[in-house]
Amino acid sequence: GAEAYTTSTDMKYSVVSRINVADRDGNGLVDHLYFGDLGGQVWRIDLNANTTVGNFAKRAIRILNLHQTNGRSPRFYDAPSFSIYGYEEPLAVLSIASGNRSLPVSDERSGEIYNLFDRDVTRTDLYSSTFTPLTKDIDLSSGNALRGIFTADEVRNKTIDQVKSLMPNGWVISFNPNASVGKDPDAAQGKKILDEMAVVNKNLYVSVYNPGEQPTCPVQVRGETKVHRYCLPFGICEQQLQSGQVNSFVAGKGIVPINIGAGITDPNSKLQSRGLIRNGATNDVGELPINKMRRQLVPLTWYENNE
Repeated sequence: GAEAYTTSTDMKYSVVSRINVADRDGNGLVDHLYFGDLGGQVWRIDLNANTTVGNFAKRAIRILNLHQTNGRSPRFYDAPSFSIYGYEEPLAVLSIASGNRSLPVSDERSGEIYNLFDRDVTRTDLYSSTFTPLTKDIDLSSGNALRGIFTADEVRNKTIDQVKSLMPNGWVISFNPNASVGKDPDAAQGKKILDEMAVVNKNLYVSVYNPGEQPTCPVQVRGETKVHRYCLPFGICEQQLQSGQVNSFVAGKGIVPINIGAGITDPNSKLQSRGLIRNGATNDVGELPINKMRRQLVPLTWYENNE
């Protein structure tokens, strides 16, 4: 989707965020706006582009509510990633990450990645007068809470519908070493996400910055960035890692964003691809199992191809 910027005021704090837009029916008109704010909230605004009477903006739904009155709310600077999975009962996944971009080093709080299941955006009755949202005010502590990634034992011999019932709202990844839910194996104090994430071929790629210790030289670049791969939509990978494959690699010193560019041409189909650009000068070893997709002139459309 396209992106824009918005600023407004709500709940006594300023909202500054990048927006991801979605076109649900492919008519070239925006139907939904997705964005987070600096107060720990994620929103979806439904637009009825086909209306001839009434309001163009149908409603605003707060999908995630992690606001804290003590000023410790997670901060969402970048537009969320939006992807759709399945055709019979499509599942929309909104992926958004937190991190204090204003204080990337001195703020010792660790970031999180929230993968939210929007059960309303694909509904046929979205614009009806009797619409009642199924996805609203997801949090981390109530019956409407997110959970951590499933383990292999938890999903063994279960169907997709059974997995959906165990994870109705989505899942969270936390880099807080003291997190009680969704703690990443690579968690450490101060690790945070400071750039946009990328979704490629059912995989979520995230650049995680670790400020590390204070360098001995005052002008030395501090910390390093590591790119992590997570599987969508449930956090469960369809295939196990093979020999020589890894789920993360060091992207470089300092704050390094995700970079996607031209990939290797397939020797059989001769089709060009696009994938993650990786720094070959690092000492990290191993390859990501899936890090490229077919390069096309026609943009992918979520309602038919983005799976």
